Amino acid sequence: MKKFYYHPILLAAILIGFVASVVIGFQRHAVEVNSRTVELAIDYEGLLELAQREGLPADEVLAQAKEAGITSLAVYETTFKKFNVNGKAAVLSGADILARYHSGMLMDPRWRALVDEGKIVGTEVYVVGNDPETYAQLQEDLLRRFGAERVTVDTVGGEEVIAVKAFYEAFLKQNIGMPADEMRAVNAAGFDVLARPSNYHACTPDDVRAVFDRMEGIRVSAIVFSGQGDTRRTEGTADDHRRDEGASSDARPDRGHHAAAVLPSAGAWTRSQRDSARSMSRVSTPSRPMSRKNSRSPRRSSAG
Repeated sequence: MKKFYYHPILLAAILIGFVASVVIGFQRHAVEVNSRTVELAIDYEGLLELAQREGLPADEVLAQAKEAGITSLAVYETTFKKFNVNGKAAVLSGADILARYHSGMLMDPRWRALVDEGKIVGTEVYVVGNDPETYAQLQEDLLRRFGAERVTVDTVGGEEVIAVKAFYEAFLKQNIGMPADEMRAVNAAGFDVLARPSNYHACTPDDVRAVFDRMEGIRVSAIVFSGQGDTRRTEGTADDHRRDEGASSDARPDRGHHAAAVLPSAGAWTRSQRDSARSMSRVSTPSRPMSRKNSRSPRRSSAG
């Protein structure tokens, strides 16, 4: 009877293949388990609007969303349309101020003095703030988006008024900046923030870092950048974040010519995460040249 012998090299190859398949199997299992984990998010503005429509307290609606399994609330950049509703700031058109002046309805002598001095222009818009923190962020954000050439700070009886060379109707709808008060309110309600900063023309490295500075100390689950830009450069930002934090990230083209980068984040936004945004300054690729400021300091004048 003939005996068969297995070659030791063949046995070793089979053993190595078996061990490798077991390792790969466990890795695949871990990936598939993570793929079954989802983050449920909803717009913060949408919940507040729902509360207003139903006549319910905002805290009650937020609590119901929490019970339904919502873990994060999306916070978008603020607009003056929102400010006119929440009362933290207001924007007036120069044409409206002049119309009130000439009709005798502009009673405040400080504003009348500005008109008399020729500082109110019908084609400009004027911003006043009722909340100190909101006003400070507004002034910073307006300078970044419009430049010092288009932003002037006037003093009306000891209170500052920001004058901006902009089209009023479009100005109301323009994204201004991430609202720190809304992000803190989302955290206070027990949710993580899904931040939605927007891109804009002529964005500089300092402008990008300012976005991350605004999120310092905020518990952020993910950041979704949106706006016209170069998808390849957005991926570079995600790679920078991955190297600094060891977090998985993804970059993908959004609809049309928009680009979005999703950067998962655990816990509060830290300085090292903000520093990783340095390459994000390349996300904005203006389709046309735009005049930019030479200085962050606006022109100032006073009245009254």
